Amino acid sequence: MSGTKKVTDSYDFDTLEPLAVPVKHGGKRYILRETVGDQSTKWRNAVLRSMTPNGLGGLTPGPGYPDTDLLLLGMCLHEITPGGEQPVGAEELKQWPTRVIKPLFERVKSASGLEAEEDTVENLTTRISDLEKRLTALRQAQEADPGRTPSHAGNGHGGTTDSSA
Repeated sequence: MSGTKKVTDSYDFDTLEPLAVPVKHGGKRYILRETVGDQSTKWRNAVLRSMTPNGLGGLTPGPGYPDTDLLLLGMCLHEITPGGEQPVGAEELKQWPTRVIKPLFERVKSASGLEAEEDTVENLTTRISDLEKRLTALRQAQEADPGRTPSHAGNGHGGTTDSSA
């Protein structure tokens, strides 16, 4: 048998048009679109900026973390007006009830592929291996310099947290 693998999966995108879901709220019509361009990057950067080191080499949501949900939704939710579509924006969304915001946020995250990584045997094994390496690095750093704060030892990455909080 040759060393060449046969590719059996393919991607066939009929259109690059973002997924769109009609929404009604308060007598107004909206359209919820998946992220495009740098919207995902802006949201991920805002999530990372809102995190604070937890002293164990990981990150914990900080004071600005809840606003990141509104940022993403505000970029993707547009009011349909006679003049066209207008982004709703995070400030207006602060006035909306959570029972409305939460499912819309979850939908845009899902449609945009921004959900937390699924727990599979392979993913968990990889995470455990990475954590063991970081733990070993922290222990070695503490042994080398017992007075050192160990929160930045390891592979240079903070821990992760579920961004749907």
